Amino acid sequence: MGQASVFVLWQSLVVGAYRSFFAHLARASGGRVALAAPARFREAANQDVACEPFQAPFARGDATTPAYVLPAWTGHVQAVVFGGLRGALAGFFRAAPGRRLFLCIAEPYSVTAFAAWLAARAAAGRGLEFYCYAAQNIVKRQPLPLRLIQNFLFRHSRGILAVGREQEDVLRTLGYRGAVIRFPLWFDAARFSPAERAGGALAVGYAGGLTAAKGVMDLLAAFERGGLDHAALRIAGAGPLAGEVEAACARLRARGTDAQFLGALALDAMPAFYRGLDLLVVPSRTTPAWKEQFGRVIVEAMACGVVVAGSRSGEIPRVIADEARLFAEGRPDELARVVAAQLAALADPAQRARARAAEAERARRRFADSVLADALADTLGLRA
Repeated sequence: MGQASVFVLWQSLVVGAYRSFFAHLARASGGRVALAAPARFREAANQDVACEPFQAPFARGDATTPAYVLPAWTGHVQAVVFGGLRGALAGFFRAAPGRRLFLCIAEPYSVTAFAAWLAARAAAGRGLEFYCYAAQNIVKRQPLPLRLIQNFLFRHSRGILAVGREQEDVLRTLGYRGAVIRFPLWFDAARFSPAERAGGALAVGYAGGLTAAKGVMDLLAAFERGGLDHAALRIAGAGPLAGEVEAACARLRARGTDAQFLGALALDAMPAFYRGLDLLVVPSRTTPAWKEQFGRVIVEAMACGVVVAGSRSGEIPRVIADEARLFAEGRPDELARVVAAQLAALADPAQRARARAAEAERARRRFADSVLADALADTLGLRA
């Protein structure tokens, strides 16, 4: 990409593990890639996350792969306005003689994306290729100001990076006629990799928010109904149902099931958590306002050699891509049948070892950061 420069703005870049994709994109394109993150970001769950220090190849002041940590005002998860963005864009693109691309990882109806487009136009003029991002997989009627922003960015975006098929369907339903670019989430292959699991009972796990929509109580109900007592259960996460989860695990232990509630785990602890499982369950439930947009835990667990079963909410069936591992939403009885069948298939140690190796390889081919970065570089015509 000697004739292209790419500037990436994403509030999730406060998390170091989410940056690996862009390091591979810089390698694949052979050119200039800049990352910009907020100094702090308040997530939808109201967790205030400080930006982790940037690591090589991204660094402040670097001419080829600079990192910008910008002050940000967060009115809402979709309304983040970055201070100093115009100056960062102008400085990065000032010496860029060829293509200039701005990947704004924000929804086309968001204040975040509109403010970023205004800053980009002021900093770089009309020659800039602007791309925004779609994770929303439910058609929603936005308030008039947001619909105006959305229609404006539909017209002024070179393309939209879509997490999955449902996101593309929503964009088309809303009237977008431009290019939709596949942009599934990835796992950091340097962090998430398989390892031989120690012996002991087969282990089933859950990782994520402890909310009704995430379906964690369906998994616990499946264990409480009986038939899975031979398996250990590990629950990791935080949320309003934490008390109920802890109480359910206590009831299971009283019955003799090895059930542990671990609370929220740091990102660095997640590879070890996954490697201690044989089966991860993602039992999400669709609501009028939400359904599973991708399920990053699925690909992270697969990368560690874990078989994943999940509900039919949103993109889960496409990410898991195995009918035998899917169950209906909100059906603990069906969930229990699928879990039991998967555990039976994993009971033989040799078969379990083969399954772990196959899952890790399947994840690597489909969702490794380097593989998806190469694909994006090809799609955008950035290959060195």
